[in-house]
Amino acid sequence: MVTNNRAVRVVAIFCLIVLVGHLRTLQAQSNSLSRITSQISNEDRITVRNSVPTLVKRSLDNGRVAASQPLGRMLLLLAPTAQQERDAAKFVAAQHDSSSPLFHKWLTPAKFGERFGIAPDDAQKVQLWLQSQGLNVHEISQSRRFIVFSGNVAQVEKAFSTQMHSYSLNNHSFIANATDIKIPAALSSVVKGVVRLHSDPHAPALKIGEKIKVEKKTGKIEGPYGLHFMGPADFATIYNVQPLYDAGINGAGQTIAIVSRSSLMMPNYGVDGLQDIRDFRNVTGLPANDPEIIVNGDDPQALSYNDTIEALLDVTWAGAVAPMAHIVVVASQSNFNDGVDASAAYIVDHNLAPIMSTSFGSCEQVLGPLQNAFYNALWQQAAAQGITAFVSSGDNGGAGCDDPGSGFFAENGVAVNGIASTPYNVAVGGTQFDDTSNPDAYWAVTSDPANFKSALSYIPEKVWNESSNDPFFPSLWAGSGGVSTIYAKPDWQTAAGVPNDGKRDLPDISMASAIHTGYALCFLGSCSSPDYVGFYTVGGTSASSPSAAGIMALVLQKMNGASGLYCRVMFSRLSVPLALTVKSVAGSRAAQSCEGCAAVWMTTAMARPWRSNSARMAPSSRMSASTCV
Repeated sequence: MVTNNRAVRVVAIFCLIVLVGHLRTLQAQSNSLSRITSQISNEDRITVRNSVPTLVKRSLDNGRVAASQPLGRMLLLLAPTAQQERDAAKFVAAQHDSSSPLFHKWLTPAKFGERFGIAPDDAQKVQLWLQSQGLNVHEISQSRRFIVFSGNVAQVEKAFSTQMHSYSLNNHSFIANATDIKIPAALSSVVKGVVRLHSDPHAPALKIGEKIKVEKKTGKIEGPYGLHFMGPADFATIYNVQPLYDAGINGAGQTIAIVSRSSLMMPNYGVDGLQDIRDFRNVTGLPANDPEIIVNGDDPQALSYNDTIEALLDVTWAGAVAPMAHIVVVASQSNFNDGVDASAAYIVDHNLAPIMSTSFGSCEQVLGPLQNAFYNALWQQAAAQGITAFVSSGDNGGAGCDDPGSGFFAENGVAVNGIASTPYNVAVGGTQFDDTSNPDAYWAVTSDPANFKSALSYIPEKVWNESSNDPFFPSLWAGSGGVSTIYAKPDWQTAAGVPNDGKRDLPDISMASAIHTGYALCFLGSCSSPDYVGFYTVGGTSASSPSAAGIMALVLQKMNGASGLYCRVMFSRLSVPLALTVKSVAGSRAAQSCEGCAAVWMTTAMARPWRSNSARMAPSSRMSASTCV
């Protein structure tokens, strides 16, 4: 009898397990049930509210754009169900909870799509509708959360019942839809809208400084006394990375993906970014390690000076901090749609790397509902796949909607970078070295000719604030951050000293960004001379984000695995209270620098504190690599 009862219990438990599994399967299938249940009619449409860019209201309308003008690749944002949205958020939280059975159980893009994307039948119907409007469909994302398509002005106007106009604002011209787009009502349950229908690009978060000439044989820096730049060996000294290099932790076996609008190459104009990277690694004592360049669609080449410098900076410095990591740069053309969006989407949906860096920004208000929704969904997918996404917080202090180098005072209020403000990415802010009172204590007068190292030790850091209230030459250059207008406080963003404001606060971490001691960069063959090296100096959170990505490669090498949203780890290890300093730095009309914004910092994995824009930590408060990983 005992044996029979035990057998009955075993059978009952087995049946229960089968039933639960079956119910879960049914639930997963219900999430992917087709929601397009009626015929798609172009005559029966609904309006996608607030799909006109906010810039249009402030711009001069120059009239319609020629119907035949090609608009390049665009992204159609798809809409999972509300239940899928909730389930995805819970799933990602569980993946990052060490007590959960789902901890670090990363999904592939296809598996993410099966759980949290629209139904395959619906995706196929949307594709066929786009093609019926004369548009080319290049790809349905594996996540089934967006579709990549292209076409000309006439085709876009027909498909989305709008008009494309040319506009100008502050001597800058761009194309945009003049009216809110409309989509067939039958598609409204699975289509949110076009991610962007305007050509005003996301701004690279960088500041270009002077070119510094250094004698190769002696390491002598030509220029006024105290002139310095930061090379890889300096970074290793200041941020205490050298002990990890000595222990064989150098990024080997790790991959970092870089979001770009430039493929680094344009022979007709003498641009050979790959050779510049090789020259940089050669003169600074780094081992040879070429990046991989992926051109997504048409080759953007190097049409913009700033975009080329941005790509060079990101690739160079991710590889400078993690010398043996494999760097993959994805370049997408910004003919109309921003190549930043397309490159970021390509990296995540093709699962290229466990670490990625994006050094561009637009404030939440300018991005608008669709672009904000796109980046929230994309970084969520990245986190579910185990990708740690670093994003520059920006270079305009608290004035996130203003151009830091425009020559105008801030006029658009307090704002943050919407690409960096989601709960699923790491927002990287900026500091500057506090060394001006006694530079000889931190820098050698002459650099080491073997690697051009001149830093002597860790250098205290403070808020990056190089803004100016000069009425003739105003500027807003300062580390960005503040409070999101969209996102609530993530459950991981809690620690002593973090503002209890119920809102997502930026940045999460900060590193050197000031042009005061810019990051060294080779450009246009400036490091190829046998006698002298010409280092361009570059600052901005465009430098701190790829550097943080390089640090993450060292962490993952030590961990031997992906980490996803690393903010959860960093904040959980933060045990020292933050002492916040809140004040306005440059006055109400200028930078509104983020020294007065809600922000937090975290340490590097190399036992050296990172200071953020609103926090201070005693230099003796250190965390070891083993503590962080």
